[in-house]
Amino acid sequence: GMQVWYPSSPAATSNGVPPIVSASTENDPELEFDREVYPLGVSPSCGAIIGVSSGMAGLGQGLGGLPSWDLLPSAQPILPCLLRHLLTRGSAAKALALAQASQGRPHFSQSLEWLLFTSVDALVSSSSNHRRQKSMSDLDPPALHLDSAEDSSVAAPRGDLAASKVEEKKASSVTAQSHHQVLVEQVVRLIRQFPEFLEVVVAVGRKSDEREWVALFRAVGRPSSLFEECLARTRL
Repeated sequence: GMQVWYPSSPAATSNGVPPIVSASTENDPELEFDREVYPLGVSPSCGAIIGVSSGMAGLGQGLGGLPSWDLLPSAQPILPCLLRHLLTRGSAAKALALAQASQGRPHFSQSLEWLLFTSVDALVSSSSNHRRQKSMSDLDPPALHLDSAEDSSVAAPRGDLAASKVEEKKASSVTAQSHHQVLVEQVVRLIRQFPEFLEVVVAVGRKSDEREWVALFRAVGRPSSLFEECLARTRL
């Protein structure tokens, strides 16, 4: 398999700003490597992990019509992974420098699209989780049934513990939502520095669900304004 080492510790930042998301990378979408691809190495020239996968070429005429297989090259960009890492550690300047150094390389526009798409998707998912936690906390807690021999004073600690857990979940969901919101804003601010910005927004809008459009255009601007900008730049 493929393992990834980041250039800095999870808690480290370049300017003393604490990380805006959890140090855990288990759910990092940029680390979801295609398991159908066997990785061979990293190509610095194109900024991608190079691998091979197998595909059936067809059925042979001899040997009872056994299938034949071809080896297919594959490339997975690593730029989104590095940009997300830097932005979540408060290193926006380093992220911009890395993106500028990668401009013009293969998969550059695709990398920006994937970074924006996954950031917006994470924000929408965290908002849904927050609403779910809030609706659950608004429900009345189940009544505690005590035996006659059990001291009724036990009910109070149990109720306090349940309420404390609910409040912890609500606080955690609010924190995650705010973290994802900050990340989306930083991603948009980064992509705006490049002429591919409008194309990236259009591509992300096309591949996003309708429920994600509100969060997307709240971050990148009104669709009508973007359309007028496209007209002004003759980028339709």
